[in-house]
Amino acid sequence: MRYYGYFHECGPQNVTPLGHLKAILEKQQNLSSHFKEQGYPFDTPMWDGGTGKVVSCPVISHDPTVEIPETWWPYEQSAYLLDGVLRLGILFNDQEKIELFRRNAAYVANHPDQDGLLGHCYPGNNISEWPMAVFFRAVHAYCELTQDEELKKAFISHYTALSAQKICSEFRNICNLEGLLKCYEWSGDDQLLEKALEAFHLYDKCYSPPSENEFELPWSRLTSGRNFVIHGVSFSEFLKLPVMLYLYSGDRKYLDGAEKALADVLARHEQITGLPCSIENFAGRDPLQGYETCVITDFTWALGYFLMASGKAEYADRIEKIIFNALPGAVTEDFCTLQYLSSPNQMVAADYANHSFFLRGTACFRQFRADHRPQCCAGNIHRILPNFAMRSWMVDAEGNPAAVFYVPSSYRSTLHGQEYVITEETSYPDDETIRFRFSMTGSLEMAFSCRIPGWCRNASILINGVPADVAPECGTFCRILRKWHDGDEVTVTLPMEIVQKQDRYWSYYERGPLVYSLPIPFTEVREYQSVYAPRNLLPAGRWNYGVAPGTPASFENGTLRVKGFPVSGFDALVQGRYSPELPLWGKRCGDDEMLTLIPYGQAKLRITAFPDGIEREVVPVFQVLAGKPFPYDHFAPLSEQGPGLEELLAEESELQMDSSGYYDLLHHFGPMKDVLCGMHFRIWSEKEQDAFIAAGVSDGAEGYLNNEHCFSIEPPCDGEFMAPFIYPVRLHHGFNDLVLKVCEGPTLMQYRSAWGARIQVYTQKK
Repeated sequence: MRYYGYFHECGPQNVTPLGHLKAILEKQQNLSSHFKEQGYPFDTPMWDGGTGKVVSCPVISHDPTVEIPETWWPYEQSAYLLDGVLRLGILFNDQEKIELFRRNAAYVANHPDQDGLLGHCYPGNNISEWPMAVFFRAVHAYCELTQDEELKKAFISHYTALSAQKICSEFRNICNLEGLLKCYEWSGDDQLLEKALEAFHLYDKCYSPPSENEFELPWSRLTSGRNFVIHGVSFSEFLKLPVMLYLYSGDRKYLDGAEKALADVLARHEQITGLPCSIENFAGRDPLQGYETCVITDFTWALGYFLMASGKAEYADRIEKIIFNALPGAVTEDFCTLQYLSSPNQMVAADYANHSFFLRGTACFRQFRADHRPQCCAGNIHRILPNFAMRSWMVDAEGNPAAVFYVPSSYRSTLHGQEYVITEETSYPDDETIRFRFSMTGSLEMAFSCRIPGWCRNASILINGVPADVAPECGTFCRILRKWHDGDEVTVTLPMEIVQKQDRYWSYYERGPLVYSLPIPFTEVREYQSVYAPRNLLPAGRWNYGVAPGTPASFENGTLRVKGFPVSGFDALVQGRYSPELPLWGKRCGDDEMLTLIPYGQAKLRITAFPDGIEREVVPVFQVLAGKPFPYDHFAPLSEQGPGLEELLAEESELQMDSSGYYDLLHHFGPMKDVLCGMHFRIWSEKEQDAFIAAGVSDGAEGYLNNEHCFSIEPPCDGEFMAPFIYPVRLHHGFNDLVLKVCEGPTLMQYRSAWGARIQVYTQKK
């Protein structure tokens, strides 16, 4: 068996957490040692005998009296939990936690079905293989820890018996490629690799031509280059599969295609903390929408494979950014409660305050609580830090150590028959210095690699106080090959610069791997007296501040100090319950004030994206008309469909605007599906001038100003709930004709059935 990766995971027992990493993992014990407080299915035997009948809940069934039979999803959720608790147990040598998983794994291994398949723990004919894909990750960690050859054989037999046809079909079954390929690594049986490649090919055929299925992502759709909206966890799970195929087959097309697809998705949907927006489906770059806590786990796990395959520091940079910001920002300080959905901007976190357009106001996703329905995030929260800690050290192809993430820890291993220990001492990311101390008997020649983040321009490396022979390069791993002796010390210094980043009409601040936020004072209300009780965090202070583009910030005692100002139209909860969107028309409404920003993860209610406060003057739209509908094929590019502009606007009729400025074509025409039409906006400009169009559409559009193409918005989008796209234009004196070719396509899970547009035109002071 050949492995083609640049890095490989080290054993789960090789890393010991120290310092602040140990402290936060110990704090995680508040939840991970009391997981039964989270309720069903964690208060059942789980995979050690079954979860029993499903407990009904408002998100799964709106009628709580309905009895739901046993099904697959409690096994998915309990597998998340078991994986996290096991890994936490390994990190702390907690035999009780390790034994908990051993019992679950033993039950599974000892109860194959009539076909020799494992994990079919519940009755019924529609057995899903997806939960086993989750459970196997814990099996892998346990077997690497214990070298339990019998358990390895049981799962090699399972994946030998599992057919390629079964793997390639049904909900997320294809994710079993991860377990299949690990069993190939254990066994060296080429038939398992051949089965993985066959299943991946069949999966693509099964779901081709590319569909709008938000839970499946075949290769042809992933690499199409077109915008697609998919469930965030599903994306993370599928994204790593071609990377793993590269790791074990060496076929470069899999890694190249996955890297291109990842870059495309982040360009369209990246959130400030480094994750793709996922509520639960992708929803653009709007900092109000946010991300599911499950995706913190699954996306960073997928990025780990990108790091192993490519050796690129950028993937480690992104993982650190997510872990240091998104994770602590989604849990309370005591690590007893979490959010299902979390956002860069959130002014309230309560059971009635879900402001995302998925289940808006009807689910308690924004509330901090130990349990959530469904319990995927409640299970996944246990995995995030242990996964990060165990992968903070990796080895290269020759078994040499690499410090890929910077956290205080001890790494113990053996190379060329000699044992050594590297102790990492640091307060990073609060500090810029990382020290590595080498312990061994005698000396050892080996290469030691350390990461120079892409955001660091002036890194330095000292070996025993003397500059290293190898010059550190930004965005790379610095590889130091030498003979090491007991007591040697490597000091890595990573100077951090403060950067203000701009996106449309807002900005935010970063320093090194940390994002900074304005904390909003709050009062906490618990449903009952327990640390595990659901908590509503209600704002008790102001947040309506803007920051001008180009405003510098200073670093003082772990905080950023930046000059801001009050902004109009941004000072109250929407309908008394929802976090407000960033105001396009917000203006300065008071004197400058010095704001103190703290690390994102420390601010539970926060403003991270600040409105720019630029004064904008409206350019009026005086009339909006619509042409007749034409057929639309969502499998083909919108730009290639429909007639020319003249025919598109034939048989025009006038549209009426709703109170938000949105023009609703479904209201105008009545229910329709798979259609497009022309929308004609007549814009009056008192002179020839530069201006901007703020465009929000449902589901997608091609824009033409005075017969010249001026923008494209890929479907699907939501013109009412997502921040508008901004396009600079040049207006003529008099009437200007903006024509949109607007499409209405399939309705995805979280998106409304909508068709229309909201267009705002303005000039702004420079």
